[in-house]
Amino acid sequence: MEILRDWFGPNGAGQLFARWAHYLAGTAWIGLLYYFNFIQAPAFTRLGDATRADVLREISLPAMWWRRWSAVATVATGLFIFWFQDPYDSDYLTYLSTPRGTAVAFGSLLGLIMFGNVWLVIAPNLRLVAESVESSVSGRGPLPHAGHAAKRLARAERCNTLLSIPMLWFMAAAPHFADSLCHFTTQPGRDYIGSAWAIFIIIVGLVELSALGQIGGYDTLTTRILLDSRRRTVFWGVVVWALLWVGAFEIVFGNAPGAC
Repeated sequence: MEILRDWFGPNGAGQLFARWAHYLAGTAWIGLLYYFNFIQAPAFTRLGDATRADVLREISLPAMWWRRWSAVATVATGLFIFWFQDPYDSDYLTYLSTPRGTAVAFGSLLGLIMFGNVWLVIAPNLRLVAESVESSVSGRGPLPHAGHAAKRLARAERCNTLLSIPMLWFMAAAPHFADSLCHFTTQPGRDYIGSAWAIFIIIVGLVELSALGQIGGYDTLTTRILLDSRRRTVFWGVVVWALLWVGAFEIVFGNAPGAC
């Protein structure tokens, strides 16, 4: 087969299989994210402790295992795609100053933030909540700080849902700039790439730090607006997408001069 003759070329079989595995793993990861947020979380409000304990033990914790490791597979295969592309003879900094490279960088960083939330916040707090429910059902009462863990869990879950909207956009948008290989240059007094990244960091940083309770706690006005309900989270996910695309990305496309 012709495509299997070149494994390490920019359009070879290595990148093809890495991209295929990336899609498979990413579908599992994001699918489980949406299941937890749109199916399981609202159902829990209608269940008693005994049923919650069963669901957590038999469904939630096993599903979280798949979620964590599908996130690992998504990140790993994404790195393989990046490696197999070998743009500009391994000059990745130049690649990241192209439209395609900037879109990949935005989407990748959003994905890495979501990855960190899954492993460092969501999974450990879900286990603590599950242990607390089991303790309550057995008559020992809930564990200390279980309520705080549930709050951290809910905020991080909705933060990932919010960030997934612009993340999926930038990853999908990147291939559409396959022919845009001219990198952006700067003019005296204007740093277009820097401006775009500043907007990105401010907006995404505000969302993530709010979800982690690092800006005044877990119940500030900003946190309640962004993450108090699933509908608000989806709405603000679309708003963040629009701000990042129009406010940050279009600054680069619309105003920056290009050089090849």
